Order: sequence, then C-alpha cells, then structure tokens
Amino acid sequence: MAKSSRGRVPAAAPFTFAPPLVDQRPVRAARDATLDLRPWAAYTLGYQVGTISFTLHLAQTVPQLGPDGFAAVPGSASVIRLACDLLSTVAPAGTVTLIREAANDLEEFNNNAEHAFHRSGRFVWDVAAGNYLAGRLPVLMRGTLPGDSPLLPWLGLGHSIGEFISSDPAPSYHPPVPFRPVVDAVRNLPKGERDALRELREMAALIDRPEAEGEAGLRRAYVARLAADWPFDELDPWPNSPFFTVEIQNLHRRIDEHLLVRKVAPPPREVDHVPRWDHETGKLLFEGKVIRQVVPRARTIRPVLDLFQRLQWPSSVETDYSDDRKDDVIESLNRNLKVIEFFPSGTKTGIGWKRKRTR
Repeated sequence: MAKSSRGRVPAAAPFTFAPPLVDQRPVRAARDATLDLRPWAAYTLGYQVGTISFTLHLAQTVPQLGPDGFAAVPGSASVIRLACDLLSTVAPAGTVTLIREAANDLEEFNNNAEHAFHRSGRFVWDVAAGNYLAGRLPVLMRGTLPGDSPLLPWLGLGHSIGEFISSDPAPSYHPPVPFRPVVDAVRNLPKGERDALRELREMAALIDRPEAEGEAGLRRAYVARLAADWPFDELDPWPNSPFFTVEIQNLHRRIDEHLLVRKVAPPPREVDHVPRWDHETGKLLFEGKVIRQVVPRARTIRPVLDLFQRLQWPSSVETDYSDDRKDDVIESLNRNLKVIEFFPSGTKTGIGWKRKRTR
C-alpha cells in the first residue's frame, strides 16, 4: 500500500515552472499558414508576464543553479517577442512595441549580468526582481487587446496560471496562493473554447460541485478529480503543497500543446441575402463583396454592427441609442454605403437595415 502523499511529493527541478529554455515548436507553428496562433499568443503573453517574477528569481539564484540560470530570461523574452509578433494585427501597435522593448531591455540587463558573472565569478544581479522592467510588463499587458476582443479570456487565463505557478508553493508560514482565480479564468473562456480541452472542461465544472465551498473545498474537489492518476492513497490538498504547482504546470503544458495546433477556422458560409460584419478586420460585406471598411476608432457604430452580426442580421435590433443620438448613428452607419441602408425601425431605440432598391 502506498504511503501518504504528505511530504512525499518529489521536489521540483529549478526550471520546472519556468518557460521552456529551448523550444522550436512555436517557431515552427508560426511558419504554418493553416494555424490560427492568436489564441496561443494571447495565452502565452499572459503566462510569460505572470511568470516573469519567477524567471527573474531563477537568475537571482545563479550561484546555486550554476551559470545556466541566466538562460531563463532570454528564453522568456524570445517567447514574448514571438507572441507580440502574432498579436500585432489585433493589438495597438504602440503597446506591442513597448512590450517588445521591455522584453529586450530585460534580456540586455540579464546578458550584462551574465557577462559580469562569467568574468568575475561573482553574483551581480542585485536589483532583478524589483527592477522597473519587470513591473512594466504587467501594466503594458493590460492594454494589449481591446476590451471587446475574443482573445482577452485567453490572455487572462495565461496570466492567472502564470501568477499561480510563479507564487506556489509558498513557504508553509505564508498564506496559500489562491487557486480560485485560476478556476474563474477558465470559466471566463467561452464554453465552446473550454469544452474543446478535457482538462479545462473539468476544471470549469469544479465550482458547481457541492464540496467546492471556499478555497479549501475547491482544492479538495480538484484533488478528487485527479484521484485516479495520483500514486498515493491520501490526496490531501494541504496549503502550499507542491502538488498544486506541478499539476497546474501540467495543465499549462496541455493548454500550450492544444493552442499550438489550432487550425484556422473555415470562412463562414456566405449568405447572399444578409450582410456579414468582420469585427477583427473592420470589413462589412454583402454578397461576398466588401461594401464598407470601418476604422477602429468608429466606436459608435461598431457596437451596432457587432450586435447585428451576433444576432445573424435580423431586420432590426434594439440598440443603446435613442432620439437624436440614434439619428446620428444611422447617418454614420450609412456613410459610403450604396448597396444596403440602415433606418429607424419604429421603436425608440430600434435600428433596421434593408437592401437598397435598384433603379
């Protein structure tokens, strides 16, 4: 009979929780035009920023780990740059540039410290964890995607998992690292997205289980889900157990693998008699042709087009605009349109659309 798991979880290797130091999979995937890597990029950017404090901690412990400890920061910086490249079409260019520059600065700072260490054999990294570059990245990350981007839940999930991994297991005299933010981030994913991966689907269902009351109950429910695969008889989710860090790291790897092979969705079947609005590109199409290009700053009419598209273009929708404000919105919607037109539908907030009559 196996003994209790308490105290028998093997100690993790120093780099278990750090980003892969050498991993060509993302680079190869980025060359594959059949893959949609934007969800991976959003998730990975969040994860890298969440783990940056631990990555810097590894570099700080170079005397104990040997000079290879410096390799963690360049590995993290290179993945951040790749994620920025993949998000450049959907993120503000200025923010992406600032994140890339912050990653470059961190790498340069790290390399200078490494060279000094090799020259003198002395540890010279004296301000790493607290230096302003590490603090800049989380702030910049929050402005990477617009508030209505479908990629935001992936960014949030990556960041919550990265923060958990970089903080857990905490010393026994510290409060345990909250596990609920990870579960909440999973539940923020669209149902179809999380259901595509068994581990995410099961984690989202945890919170509905009767035993998942409070932080301790949530941990017990998670442990019970893994009971069949756990090699010890007792599954005790005691606070600050390395069990959770190892398991969440395994979850991260599964998410990473899942998103790296995500295929580009086939274009939706064109319906000739209704328009189609592409939020990402700002294109309004009708009968397969672009009838208007809407700029990103058109924040008044984009929500209306989003609503029409979400409801599959009914004859009219109820909006947040009324009276003169609605008239202004309709005027903006109709600007440069020659094939279709928008009009007041008869209710206070209603806006309708129809095809223009040909003469």
